[in-house]
Amino acid sequence: MVKSLIVTGGLGGIGGAIADAHARDGFAIVLADRNENPEAAHRLIALGAADAVSLACDVGQEADIERTVAAAMARFGRLDAIANVAGAMLYKPIADWTGDDWRGLLNVNLVGAALFIREGFRHMSPGGAIVNVSSVHARRTAPMVAPYAAAKAGLVSL
Repeated sequence: MVKSLIVTGGLGGIGGAIADAHARDGFAIVLADRNENPEAAHRLIALGAADAVSLACDVGQEADIERTVAAAMARFGRLDAIANVAGAMLYKPIADWTGDDWRGLLNVNLVGAALFIREGFRHMSPGGAIVNVSSVHARRTAPMVAPYAAAKAGLVSL
């Protein structure tokens, strides 16, 4: 039976590498990213994926997350793994961060992963896998990225 995987941030460097590796192992893959890229899905099939689709998914939006998981279930009939890779960063001095800035970064970098985890628990059979990709900023950070660092530290804790 073919296993399936959702990769958030699947069109980026780390997400793309995860998708490529699993394509070579014959997985069916959903590339969930801000924009669709059908060519990226075709490339995964050429690498050996059983099936692949690229879906627009704003991981900061709960409805997009639910729609993406529902689409994976409808297309593949199962969900075996989720790689939470999507992330966003904004550089500003901490004194200039607004509540909307904080909420936006926390939604993408932490809440979105938590909601994909929830959907994984709702749809995966025992033995499924969820991998959360954090950052060095979770433990040692730099000026001007406070919300990103806080979100990635929260992801480590999660």
